[in-house]
Amino acid sequence: MLTMVEDAGGTVTRDEWRELGLKCGYDPRGLGGFYRGTYASMRVNPDGTRSLTAAGVEYLTKYGRKR
Repeated sequence: MLTMVEDAGGTVTRDEWRELGLKCGYDPRGLGGFYRGTYASMRVNPDGTRSLTAAGVEYLTKYGRKR
């Protein structure tokens, strides 16, 4: 899922984030875990869009990008 955000330029809208979650088999209510913890992989921007964090990019670099 993080790869899909990266492929979209690193930032997606709220609706795009939800759709990506559904495509990857997530219940949209469970997507909050991407924003939690010391190494959160996603963040919500002031304009409501969602972006990869540096930790998210590091995760993709360390564990690979799934396409």
